[in-house]
Amino acid sequence: MNNHNRNNSSNDDTLFSLAARMKQRPPIENQEANQLPTPNRTPNRTIKPTKEAPKSVAAKKAIKEKIPPPKMEIGPDGRRQKKRAIACPEPDCGKEFTPVNVNQKKCPDCIKRINMQVAEVAMARQQAEKAEKEENQPESHPTIPELSILPPGPGKRRTSGFPIHVRREGPAGPINNEEMQEFMRCVVDKKYFLDTYAYMLDPVQGKIRFHLFEYQRDALDDFDDYRFNVILKPRQMGISWLVAGDALHIVLFNFGKKVLMISKKEKDAVKLLNKSKYIYENLPLFLRVPDKEMHQNEQVLKFTKMESMIESVPSDPNAGRSEGLSLLIMDEAAFIPDATSIWKAAYYTLSTGGAAILLSTANGVGNLFHEVWSKAIKGENDFNTIKLHWRMFPGRDDEWYETQLRNTSKKDMAQEVDCNFLQSGSPVFDAQFLFDNEGSPILLASNTTPLEDYGGLTIYQRPIPGRRYLKGVDSSEGGGTDYCQMLVLDAETLDEVATLRGKWAPGVYGEKIDALSRMYPGPLGVERTGMGLAVVVRLQDLGTPDLYYHEEIDTRNMSSPKAPRPGWVTSSKSKPVMIGELEEAVRNAWIRFASRIYADEMLVYTYLDEKGKMGAAKGYNDDSVMAAAIAWQMRKYVSRLQFGGIAM
Repeated sequence: MNNHNRNNSSNDDTLFSLAARMKQRPPIENQEANQLPTPNRTPNRTIKPTKEAPKSVAAKKAIKEKIPPPKMEIGPDGRRQKKRAIACPEPDCGKEFTPVNVNQKKCPDCIKRINMQVAEVAMARQQAEKAEKEENQPESHPTIPELSILPPGPGKRRTSGFPIHVRREGPAGPINNEEMQEFMRCVVDKKYFLDTYAYMLDPVQGKIRFHLFEYQRDALDDFDDYRFNVILKPRQMGISWLVAGDALHIVLFNFGKKVLMISKKEKDAVKLLNKSKYIYENLPLFLRVPDKEMHQNEQVLKFTKMESMIESVPSDPNAGRSEGLSLLIMDEAAFIPDATSIWKAAYYTLSTGGAAILLSTANGVGNLFHEVWSKAIKGENDFNTIKLHWRMFPGRDDEWYETQLRNTSKKDMAQEVDCNFLQSGSPVFDAQFLFDNEGSPILLASNTTPLEDYGGLTIYQRPIPGRRYLKGVDSSEGGGTDYCQMLVLDAETLDEVATLRGKWAPGVYGEKIDALSRMYPGPLGVERTGMGLAVVVRLQDLGTPDLYYHEEIDTRNMSSPKAPRPGWVTSSKSKPVMIGELEEAVRNAWIRFASRIYADEMLVYTYLDEKGKMGAAKGYNDDSVMAAAIAWQMRKYVSRLQFGGIAM
């Protein structure tokens, strides 16, 4: 009995513990996930979601039109109810609206309008405070403007641009904020840089501050506004120092810039570069680069970290050949030998936007500098002209000029002070007898209006019966740059009556000379050198009258003189006599020209070396000069021919 009761008690405990465990099982919705998988268990069935209750027509319309649900509020009875619309209290409004909350007293449109008015008042107050603050503040240093990185347009030059070299330290160490402000101002203001921090050497006063004069400031503006500048200047105007400072500013504050200076001689090149070096060496330390970033010698000033440099070289036909230049400076360009070749070579290195400055005192005409200046004045090239007068320099007045004139020659004054092309240089003929003060040729012939002008022949006076004429002919290669030239002078008045000028083959040229010579009888001198010999032969074949014959006298064998030869011979002995006598005739106005070409070519007829060699400046012709010289020599033989003699 007892055992039976004990067994029943254990069974009751087992059932009680099982029921307790059943109560601790997960809720029915999570039971599925917590059950362990069993091999014999059937897969769960998919339970379809219950369908929502159908919506009312008003609800469907609200969903379709996206109408927000009505705003609700708690009513007096404690139940939720729709908010009631109220009228806006603002004057001239009265619009009904439903408040969002209990604090909203005005309609949304009025609230928006009032907020905008408040914002405008606040902005106006801020602007007034800012203006008052700026007015009371001291002037601050300018900031760096946004600089264009595009290449400059035609005729324009850009000396500064990104990437600029903003240094954080100099030879003395890091740069403080105040020095950085000055550094930035020097970058963007070249005139401030030179006027404030640059020094120069004065021949009398020694080291002085580089205070810019007004004409120097204007020149710096032109350097920035124009790619190509040509400067005609007197001596001692400080322009060499100015271009040296301009070159330094370019390479000191910009990456990848190259400046090339070209001077007449090596010592001149060294002197010009030394001016840039002197300005740099006397700058404050915060404007300079650390010594390890600079390399220099007699011809180079280079900032290695920036890859910018100035190179100064003497004149050479290949001096202008380079990979690419930012700026080309030709100092005393009128005196540089082969300046034309140098410019041609250098011009193509500037095609990517580089600039050029040609500066010089006057040195006559016929050189590159005179040609560039003359074309720039006429607008025939892209150069901007800068002409400086000695009066622009402070302290120079009439008394100073008279002192200079007493202690030097008129020719030197024309070159060094007056900027006079015509009276400077080494011309054979004095320009004051060829051109007037306005640059017009002096034509003294009684008639300067052509009666006929065709086929290279210009006639000013028709032949007068019984009158004799002087004729000079210079021959040249028909395909070259020289011309065939013939001048006819009246033997009594010495007026120019006809001129023949052109490029023809020897046979054609001979026929034209023969026809004109028969119209104007008198001695005919034809240059027989070069192509002239073929012309002389053609004239002999045509039987041209009054042809000059040259007799060569052999002083070693006087008993057997050589037979005369047709044509005029110009030699190293006869040329100085011919040109000297022609110069005398021009100076005394004995010959009276009607064509401008004679004055133009005499103007560029110069002494080519110190030995007295004469000829046309490089790139010009002297055909008219030689024809006039031969015609003037024919005056010695007109009387003989008039009385039937033979010209010798």
